[in-house]
Amino acid sequence: SCLSLDWVAAYGDTESDWNGMEWAQDSLQLNTRLSWNKKMTDRLCMSVFGGLEYFASESDTVNGVKTGSIQNLRGEIGVGARYVAWGAPALTDGKGGIVKPGCEKLVFNGEIRYMNDLVRSNPVIRMNGLSGDGENPGRQGMGIEAGATYRIGERWSASANYGFNAMEDSKEHRVNVGASYTF
Repeated sequence: SCLSLDWVAAYGDTESDWNGMEWAQDSLQLNTRLSWNKKMTDRLCMSVFGGLEYFASESDTVNGVKTGSIQNLRGEIGVGARYVAWGAPALTDGKGGIVKPGCEKLVFNGEIRYMNDLVRSNPVIRMNGLSGDGENPGRQGMGIEAGATYRIGERWSASANYGFNAMEDSKEHRVNVGASYTF
């Protein structure tokens, strides 16, 4: 069992489609998450977590109309699982001490979470002398994520994840591919 605190920063391109209009935006995402992880078996670990996600996106125009930016601060709570599908688990002395570290070659992970917008600014739309914008902090939704991590060597690993969020009037699909180095 352990308590962990994780931070993630991501920069990317977000594509949106609303009422027949399509546009792309540069976006920034910052996440922090506190997790309690409990080892169930040598291969299965379950977790309970809570965290915050900040998302900001900037778009110049949509069909020639200035839209401005979107900012969102979202809270989340959920449960997850991690399963070692291939590789040797760590050997312990029965008192919590590690006798021999494991070599987890292929690990699958998944999670389900509840989300709530704490702060949200919708895009500003200006067209024909009219403008519209809004604050909509009350959205709620659910999300799922599934992925895999493959250990390439002693310190390097590669991962791929798919996530889906449904927040009342919006749906988000995310695909993340990455590499990591352990110090």
